Amino acid sequence: MQDKMTSSTPSKKTMSAAKTKQQPVSQTVDTLQQSKQRPSMYHIVLVVKTKPSVSAVKQILQSFFHLDLKRASQLSQDLLDNGTVICGSFTREVAENKVAEVREFSKQHHNIFDCVIRKEGAYAFKKPRA
Repeated sequence: MQDKMTSSTPSKKTMSAAKTKQQPVSQTVDTLQQSKQRPSMYHIVLVVKTKPSVSAVKQILQSFFHLDLKRASQLSQDLLDNGTVICGSFTREVAENKVAEVREFSKQHHNIFDCVIRKEGAYAFKKPRA
């Protein structure tokens, strides 16, 4: 009976090996905090090449960026007044996909828009001079 108890009890070598494999608590907390950090976000900026109709702008904002009619109307007016408007902030992969979709739509509709990505917090976007 005593042989069974000693064989199931871990030896000192096994216990010390298990202790060395564990990370200190501070490293574990740092690792968890890094994994929970917010990913970099990117603004999608819609730029007018030629003066579009308000309905075309609203269509893009509602279909590609899922904005409600009120917000799409506000941004449409800003776009027509200023020439550029930020449509939303997304992770890089999502932003790249949305820009590609808007550019494809623009090609099919006489290239009235361009769409660019700007890293959140980067310099302000200015309309290119013609």
